[in-house]
Amino acid sequence: MGGESVRFRQQASRIGMKQLDEIVRTRRPDGSLDSEIVDGTNNGSRLTQTFAPEGGDATRITLTFRMPATGVKRLLKPQFAAAIRKTLVDALEEDRFGLEVRGYRPAA
Repeated sequence: MGGESVRFRQQASRIGMKQLDEIVRTRRPDGSLDSEIVDGTNNGSRLTQTFAPEGGDATRITLTFRMPATGVKRLLKPQFAAAIRKTLVDALEEDRFGLEVRGYRPAA
């Protein structure tokens, strides 16, 4: 994988169920992000985000999310998939608002 990594915990509620995960997020040399859930409710899941220029002032963001469907997640797979999509869409909208309305400020 390579790159700079951080480890953190994240708590969320999806379809009425509290979830606590420990995540290792790695920024790769090309700027993409790889987040692996190493412990918790969604252990074994992975989210990869890649970024590519799309014209002068746009960036194409590609998200790939893989989650093992076991136990209750297997039974409620359509509901979990919808909840994950909503969470990702909401997060992207928050990022878009931050970039387009508040303005992007690169780290010093």
